[in-house]
Amino acid sequence: MNTGDFRILPMLLLVSCSFASSAAAQEFPGGATSVPEPFAGSGTAQIKRLADRMVTWIPLQASGSDVRAATTALQQKIAAAKVQLKELGAQEESLKAGEIALTNNASDVRERMMRIQQGLMRGRNQSPQVDESESETAVVTVTTSLRADWALIATDGPELLAAASELQAAVRNAKLTEDSSEQQLPPEQQELFEEARMFADSGEADTSREPVFVFLAKVTPQERAALLKQAFQRAEAEARELAEATGTTLGSIGTVRQSSPSGTSAMGSRYGTSYYPLLSQYGSSEQSQAFITELLQELSQSGPVMHMIGAAPGELTYAVSVTAGFNRP
Repeated sequence: MNTGDFRILPMLLLVSCSFASSAAAQEFPGGATSVPEPFAGSGTAQIKRLADRMVTWIPLQASGSDVRAATTALQQKIAAAKVQLKELGAQEESLKAGEIALTNNASDVRERMMRIQQGLMRGRNQSPQVDESESETAVVTVTTSLRADWALIATDGPELLAAASELQAAVRNAKLTEDSSEQQLPPEQQELFEEARMFADSGEADTSREPVFVFLAKVTPQERAALLKQAFQRAEAEARELAEATGTTLGSIGTVRQSSPSGTSAMGSRYGTSYYPLLSQYGSSEQSQAFITELLQELSQSGPVMHMIGAAPGELTYAVSVTAGFNRP
């Protein structure tokens, strides 16, 4: 065949949940030619199971006149929260606090912004003078998160929903996210703290201090293997139907690959669920989404055991999808 001559063959495009009946020759360096399989099909298999585990992240914060005081108050709060969560049935080995971080001096910034806003409302179009002594009343706030896991036992969906909802309510009612250390601040700092809170409450609701709940169920290696086999059989049946429509039969297997089920990302396919839609159920809170991503990374290192994951208590779904290409006889 001359370099400038090309022999047009039927085209093939391998995509999840679609197939074509033709292929095009591709010439590689050295004269080697690869011809994609002319028949391809896709198949999906899934299992559904009630969630058997609830993972919770609880944002904690504490304030003080300086970093040392705020950190001490936060450590005391972590210890007290662990006791409360254990009493609520959390697995003791799961109670782990994250790194302690220093937040921006939000109370001072919000207090100054509030004063400017009040001045403008009164017709004074210039920023108010702030006494340098105000820096002495600045409030320091530090934050962390506390993780806790619960085992969920239920025989059906309604029972699981009731049990999980009661547990979520108990965690919220424990008011672990409240910063009780503000009550121990000196009067001038307490005033700044209250003013900052008023300013913050004037906008959208702050969800960064709300507990985050995630629900899980395990998928064993044997179950996953059975799903892959079932998905392949469906892909093969789809390709065979195409071959028979053209008056021929399937030949040997050319390629087999696992692809993400419709609507999932590469990360989400490991858990048989849609990754980005899952994140969207937790709103726009960067903190909540960071918790979910952290959990997915942890689960990815859990060995051969896979997990279903969801944002609500109930039946979870794990799905796998396989695309297979077959040669002509």
